[in-house]
Amino acid sequence: MIKRIDVSSLQLGVYIHDLDCPWTEHNFFSNSFLVNSEPLLRRVQQSGIRSLLIDTSKGCDVAEVAAPKPAAAPEPAKTSARKPAHYPAAGEFGRAKKLVTQASGIIKHLMHEVRLGKQAQISGLEPVAESLVQACLRNHHALNGISRLKHKDEYTFMHSVSVAGLLIAFGRDLGMGEDELRQLALGGLLHDIGKARVPDRVLNKPGRLAPGEFEIMRQHVSLGVEMIASIQGLGTIPLEVTQLHHEKIDGSGYPQGLKDAQISQVGQMAAIVDVYDALTSERVYKSAWQPTATLKSMLEWSPKDLSRRLVESFVHCLGIYPVGSMVQLESGLVALVIDQTQDLLRPVLRLAYDARKNCRIPLQDVDISREMSADRVVHIIDPSKFGLNPVQIF
Repeated sequence: MIKRIDVSSLQLGVYIHDLDCPWTEHNFFSNSFLVNSEPLLRRVQQSGIRSLLIDTSKGCDVAEVAAPKPAAAPEPAKTSARKPAHYPAAGEFGRAKKLVTQASGIIKHLMHEVRLGKQAQISGLEPVAESLVQACLRNHHALNGISRLKHKDEYTFMHSVSVAGLLIAFGRDLGMGEDELRQLALGGLLHDIGKARVPDRVLNKPGRLAPGEFEIMRQHVSLGVEMIASIQGLGTIPLEVTQLHHEKIDGSGYPQGLKDAQISQVGQMAAIVDVYDALTSERVYKSAWQPTATLKSMLEWSPKDLSRRLVESFVHCLGIYPVGSMVQLESGLVALVIDQTQDLLRPVLRLAYDARKNCRIPLQDVDISREMSADRVVHIIDPSKFGLNPVQIF
């Protein structure tokens, strides 16, 4: 049964059906979740939300909540990627730009060689994959923010680099170890290798594909799988990324029409990352979507197309306002998001424009989770509205 309660009545074991406020006005990963810890309970009660809806069929009623059980003994620690000291994104942008340019050039060369009928060689990709992993371990927001700034004519190559970086960040956030992250990086770099054998008239068509052309484009998955399967010494993760990145939870994807658990977690991650980067990139036939709007849409599309659990984890990984987003504050200041903080609604910003005075201002970096406490992000914006170019602001 769905019923409304005052937030002060919320207790452990209650399932929140709806926080009853817009998605961008709270810093939780979802509007619905189980209150399963004291810290989470306190966060909800201190969030400023006055009332909410609970679902008693999925959790306890507020009148039924028993005292919490003693904490279970901790499970043995899992081996995951090391967590080095945090490097601020601002200091990583220069290095990230060089890495993205280098990696894109290598992918471009590899696809050119494949187009000429040569065997795909990954020896040059392994150092790139390692560099991408290390960049993400320092600060994945810097790398993924820079990767968004791709030119539409270089989309095919830069998309592979973006997918690799996003997969590394996603995998690390899910607790994967460095060996798995390197495999994810290779998977991202190689996932579209089959497009090297798609005719240019289809691959570079400046508009939507006709049904017959779309069928030709779909073949890039099987072509890529065929090439990757022939590479000795390559792990299973790159093959999964390539084979499954267009499958959907409801079975409407391709090439196999797999459903739910038939798609591995790596495959579901790849689908999420591929969709996100495609939508947030400018193409010859469409403008780029804003990252926050894209994440919101992806949440709405799950669980039909994408895993809801993993999309929520992806939002946690990138933040509600991913790096590279342009936002406007309540004060009228316009800024580029350059890093994340513990508060998903209050990122680190690079102030660039004053909309009330209609003028540019000297670039200034501020962490609004610590500074400017009276100000807040009110909406994302199209930078062209104010004549701004994020590339020049980074």
